[in-house]
Amino acid sequence: MIIKKHKHIPMILLFDSYEKSISRWLEYGVAGFLIKCSNFRHLTTLPGLVHNVIEARQRKSRVELLAKTSDAMPSSICITDPSDTILYVNDALCKQYGYKQHEIEGQKIDLLVHDNLSSIGHGTEQIYHKRKDKSKFPIRITNTAIKDEDGNIIAIAYNYHDISDLQNTEQELHDAQENLRKANDELVQMNELLQNTTTWAKEMAMQAEVASSVKGEFLANMSHEIRTPMNGVVGMTTLLLSTELTDEQREYAEIIERSSEALLTIINDILDFSKVEAGKMSIEPLPFNLQKAVSEIVGLLKVKAIEKDIELIMHFQDSVPVLVVGDQGRIRQIITNLVGNAIKFTEKGHVAIRVKCIENDDEIAKIEFSIEDTGIGIPQDKLDHIFEKFTQADTSTSRCYGGTGLGLALSRQLVDLMEGEISVTSKVDEGSVFSFVLPLQIDHTPEVTTPEVLTDSPGSVKVANSAAGEHRILLAEDNVVNQKVAVKMLAKLGFQVDVAKDGEEAVRKAAEQTYNAILMDCQMPKKNGFEATAHIREHEASDLHTPIIAMTANAMKGDREKCIDAGMDDYLSKPVNIDNLKTTLERWM
Repeated sequence: MIIKKHKHIPMILLFDSYEKSISRWLEYGVAGFLIKCSNFRHLTTLPGLVHNVIEARQRKSRVELLAKTSDAMPSSICITDPSDTILYVNDALCKQYGYKQHEIEGQKIDLLVHDNLSSIGHGTEQIYHKRKDKSKFPIRITNTAIKDEDGNIIAIAYNYHDISDLQNTEQELHDAQENLRKANDELVQMNELLQNTTTWAKEMAMQAEVASSVKGEFLANMSHEIRTPMNGVVGMTTLLLSTELTDEQREYAEIIERSSEALLTIINDILDFSKVEAGKMSIEPLPFNLQKAVSEIVGLLKVKAIEKDIELIMHFQDSVPVLVVGDQGRIRQIITNLVGNAIKFTEKGHVAIRVKCIENDDEIAKIEFSIEDTGIGIPQDKLDHIFEKFTQADTSTSRCYGGTGLGLALSRQLVDLMEGEISVTSKVDEGSVFSFVLPLQIDHTPEVTTPEVLTDSPGSVKVANSAAGEHRILLAEDNVVNQKVAVKMLAKLGFQVDVAKDGEEAVRKAAEQTYNAILMDCQMPKKNGFEATAHIREHEASDLHTPIIAMTANAMKGDREKCIDAGMDDYLSKPVNIDNLKTTLERWM
């Protein structure tokens, strides 16, 4: 009863000798024991012994308290004495390592360690441990030394954290960082490649721009150099045919005229095709009467059809808008080219021009132009290549009918520039149908008709001539042949003419006398036409404006605009047709 009532008081047992039962008594809570001797001399040290037993009991209580606390923790806890003998492990550690408590307690800590511990004390370490099945796993150790009041280590508490998942995460993070680094390196390389490519593209673009500029300048120079002598050929032939000639002489002159026209057509095709390829050609949409434009083409080509005894038919569907907005000149060029080819390759039968509307939304109308002939036809294996440059159905075709093979290629490119489509169907010895479709804006503005002041009747020409005789024209032209052509044409129209052989002379004569109009060549020595025009405009009186008309072999894109911007009022390209010259002068006088 006393033991139960005062069990917190340390109890010391006395034994005659060392017995095995001592350990059992200790398990019952006995604080210590003494071995009797014959004279009980050792009992004189009892107070010191009791003090030691009490301290030992207190140390044991602290360890037991720590052990009980560890059992409630989810992490693995191991307590050893300073000699690394395991005093206690909690349930979490047993489950983690696959042991039972009695299999671990009393063992050295090496039972759990796969790698050797580097140190003992307060801190954190990362090593590998091993389970009962010998498998290893990484752990992170947090250890704490348990000390008595004197600072002596009485036990060491270890907290083991399985970091397998953390290591996997760290490895994944490392792999991700490595992949990111590689991706970044690739991105840097791609960026460098892109920068190099961009630099190369800019250099190529600059070179292409320079090449295009050089090509444009070459085309402009070639156009000027070809048109200048052609102006002499065409102009002189026109003047020759206006004189009294024998039948034989007229026949020869007409052959020269037809040949020069054919040569001029070829030159224009080559220059136009080159302009398209060089990107120097643009579409200039303006309002015009579509039906009238097609009718005029039929009127121009009717003579050739009559010469070959071919019927030339025009059918303009009622649903086709009469007034549209488009590049009339280029549309006329395509139709003239296709109809001219149809007449050239047709020996009998007819050539029909059919215009119909295939779609209309009241703003844009899709107009289909079809040119049908009963000519020689085109073999099926040639149809896919018929719109390629320098291509004809047969090499013998050019020998029989002439031509460069550029007309259809140019027509296709012009149709493409106007966002249209062109196609062909054909059968050998039966004929061909060339069709192209253009989207044209409908012009809802009412057409205003103005009475013609002059007609081509002989009487009106006389009136024009008598009125022209009162007018004086200044011709600024450095080419002697073109001087003669222009002077003869102007004289035939009844105008008085003064000639200036260069820009400086033109400026001087314009200052000395008032002219009704000035015909200005653009490329002249000393002062070109633009400089001469600028000087004349700068020094003419405020109440005086002399019409200056460019008459030049410059016929490239932008040349007309350049002349107008320089202060000129109108523009004629060489070779100059006498009818166009008359119409232009009448417009300003």
